[in-house]
Amino acid sequence: MNITALSIRRPSLIIVIFAVLTFMGVASYFSLPIEMVPKFNPPVVTVVTVYPGASPSEVENAVSKPIEDAVSSLEGIEQIQISSQENISFVSLEMGQEINVDKAVQEIQRKLNQVQSVFPKEVRTPVVNKFALDELPVMRLAVAGNTTGTVFYDLIKNRVVPEIAQLKGVAQVGILGGEEREIKINISSQRLEQYGLSLLQVAQAVQTANLDFPTGKVTGAEGQLRIRLAGKFLSLDDIRNLVVGKSRFGSSIFLKDIAEIQDGIRDPEVICRTDGLPALGLVIRKQGDANAVDMADLILAKIKTLEQTYAAQGLRFQVVANSSTFTKAATDAVIHDLFIAVLLVALVMLLFLHSLRNAFIVLVSIPTSIVSTFVMMKLFGYSLNLLSLLGLSLAIGILVDDAIVVIENIYRHLEMGKNRVQASYDGRQEIGFTAISITLVDVVIFLPLIFSIGLVPNLLRQFCMTVLTSTMMSLFVSFTLVPWLTSRFAKAHRFQGKNLGGQVVLQFEKFIEWLSDGFVSALGWALRDGKTKLVTLFIAGTLFFGSFLLLTQGFIGNAFFDTGERGEFLLQIELPKDASLSQTNAATKKVEDWLRQQPDVVRMFTTVGTNSKSFGQNAPYVAEIQVFLTEFGEKRDVPTAVYARQTKIKLEEIVAGARISASPVDILGLSFAPVEVKLNGPNLDSLLVLSERVEAIMSEVPGCVEITPTVEGGNP
Repeated sequence: MNITALSIRRPSLIIVIFAVLTFMGVASYFSLPIEMVPKFNPPVVTVVTVYPGASPSEVENAVSKPIEDAVSSLEGIEQIQISSQENISFVSLEMGQEINVDKAVQEIQRKLNQVQSVFPKEVRTPVVNKFALDELPVMRLAVAGNTTGTVFYDLIKNRVVPEIAQLKGVAQVGILGGEEREIKINISSQRLEQYGLSLLQVAQAVQTANLDFPTGKVTGAEGQLRIRLAGKFLSLDDIRNLVVGKSRFGSSIFLKDIAEIQDGIRDPEVICRTDGLPALGLVIRKQGDANAVDMADLILAKIKTLEQTYAAQGLRFQVVANSSTFTKAATDAVIHDLFIAVLLVALVMLLFLHSLRNAFIVLVSIPTSIVSTFVMMKLFGYSLNLLSLLGLSLAIGILVDDAIVVIENIYRHLEMGKNRVQASYDGRQEIGFTAISITLVDVVIFLPLIFSIGLVPNLLRQFCMTVLTSTMMSLFVSFTLVPWLTSRFAKAHRFQGKNLGGQVVLQFEKFIEWLSDGFVSALGWALRDGKTKLVTLFIAGTLFFGSFLLLTQGFIGNAFFDTGERGEFLLQIELPKDASLSQTNAATKKVEDWLRQQPDVVRMFTTVGTNSKSFGQNAPYVAEIQVFLTEFGEKRDVPTAVYARQTKIKLEEIVAGARISASPVDILGLSFAPVEVKLNGPNLDSLLVLSERVEAIMSEVPGCVEITPTVEGGNP
């Protein structure tokens, strides 16, 4: 007894199987994480090393080159890129696709430990990270309150941030801006000279005194006592009465004798604003395997609770950026299109199968196959993303192929006078190999990609697996569920045109017959004689080769990922290197004032003193504004990329002496230059000359704007 006969005669097993798959599929669907795209982290490892106060050339010679020499001997490294900037070295290692990145990170860390001894003592420990899109910020919050100054900063740092950080899925909560408390020791140079002391002596005295450490234990007949030296400063008087040396006469020199001690505010390095109003910024990143949408919902619920808890302090949160909102909107749109596709397939099935029953039986294969696919996604750790949902949308048309072939043949056997049970069995048996061949044709297209290695296969693997699983499930449904349903409910039926539905179907049949006759006539003309055959071949060849011209001539663009229309762009403002934070802040305020007057700007988030490309380092001459626009197509007709370019041109006229760049944020939340040209040469001088020539050539290319060399001038 084959599987079809078992399904018809003893359907209990099949019913239980599909009931279990349906239950597991629905449960899996609600537990699947939601992401924009599948995880396809490229095999890239970065090494960031901070060398405070060093120039780019010093960073290159003292840090970057030793790191390059140390890691270049590792296996699997295809390319090493080095960027030596003021105070910081950035080394990017691109590994082969077959390399285990986790093991590579361990090997790189071991190599770095061997060369740290040759670094200058001021160099901080190198930080090794894997490049991962999961580590991009998920949310940006602006926090304000009635309290200000150090009290408000301490409230956020010691109370608010720990509560948000403990939420499920949160990896890191960073603070931007704010007024941090700082004890300032203003030393008088005259008194230092008078007492014969140096700054180094004073600094060492303060550092060694402000310590807590255990000193051991004392054991006696009655027990033992642990001894701990508590030397931490508890008040300003403790600092003022600190002994920093001895005078010529043997008396103690206190810190208050040579310095003025103040409980003040740390000099600001980063200034944060939202919509032009002062605020403290929180940047929240998620863990690699966390569900961004669920994490964002937990954060939103937590900030409501925090606002109620600290209502006396007037604590207020504003969600400046929430990438999960765009992710959920994008996935919801695909799911919505999925349902529309099911309805359209149902309509087409009704028009061609001439029976509501048969159309319903065919449509059963769609939800059963899709729901079963969710089980596979859960088992393999997949997510609901644009590509996996796109795979399900694409598969809808494929899912009904097997069912249509089987049910059409069953319908033919019913018209031959057989009963429903015999017609269902004979119809499926007769067409079984045809249905299998239809399915295998689809399988062999997508199967090789699953076992391929590389960035693109990693990105498309979830797409291929969803298509394959749903297609194979549709074959199983057509061999089991469809024959069982037809053996119980099938009926030979033809629309007679007695009602409106029948008339629509009959008119549709007439249209199909007219269209078919037209194709037959066209084919007859094409094969009539040698002249028409040549014309046909010429037209076909022109269309074939003309399709390639659409790509080569630029009519159809190409990109790894389409930027999409997110409605966000970044404005980066850079003043001369000798500009102070206050000067940069003043220039940034001019930009903010202009942006607030634009009707398409919804809100903006400003950081002065740092930007997204500074590797976490602060620079007083840079600022960044994240601008959010109105919905494209409703209130705004200009695309974000064009709007950003127009904004840059206008702002360069308003803010003199500043270099302004504008780049749209793509659907992945990234903002970078789409084209990069790398130059190699024997020395820097020849590269600078060549760079100017390349820049002049690129500036003549239509559409090529904001050509910026990576080599920058030094600080004054």
